[in-house]
Amino acid sequence: EGILNGKLPGYGYDSKDLWKHSLAVAFGAKNISNLKNADLAKEAHMAGLIHDVGKIILDPYIAEKKEEIESFMEKEENLARCVELIRVAAKESAKLIVFPECALTGYCYSSLEEALPFAEQIPGPSTDTLTDTCRELNVYVVMGLLEIDGDKCFNSSILLGPQGLVGKYRKLHLPYLGVDRFLNHGDRPLTVYDTEVGRIGMGICYDVNFPEHSRILALKG
Repeated sequence: EGILNGKLPGYGYDSKDLWKHSLAVAFGAKNISNLKNADLAKEAHMAGLIHDVGKIILDPYIAEKKEEIESFMEKEENLARCVELIRVAAKESAKLIVFPECALTGYCYSSLEEALPFAEQIPGPSTDTLTDTCRELNVYVVMGLLEIDGDKCFNSSILLGPQGLVGKYRKLHLPYLGVDRFLNHGDRPLTVYDTEVGRIGMGICYDVNFPEHSRILALKG
């Protein structure tokens, strides 16, 4: 509560100031050996606090909302609902249908172990079902889900069309929030895909805060 009201007990910083600098800090001030002045030193300290503050805010919330959050962890029900919504959108002449981050598997997990049972390989059972729907309705779909690949787990989005799996993207920029706290960073180059509805590149949520992401996609057409 104190943090949400703008106080950071024991740290001496205002939370608004923390969040204002957090984006630049997360990537620009990790290497403390490169810090040359007091301002950067302060931001380096803030970088360490991002993890502390995220844990202070998120863990009690997840515990309090556990029953409500678990209702989103029904992957089969989520898949059926997504297929239903694809049909509704296609009936309205939509050709590209985009679902939110982790729409299929849910996002608010308190550990990697809790999330892993909901992750799946790409391609996998869910992509097969969605591909069948895309083929039947002649539409393209972007779907968010957790992807398991060997001993790694990613926050991914897939692009599907009538011809099957067009491509996938693994989230590059992971904030200290939800399941992103436990996942692997994306390990594949940004790609633009040619489709009947246009050239499509993907990003997920926090990626939008880093202009290089969109710029690379734009430069690739």
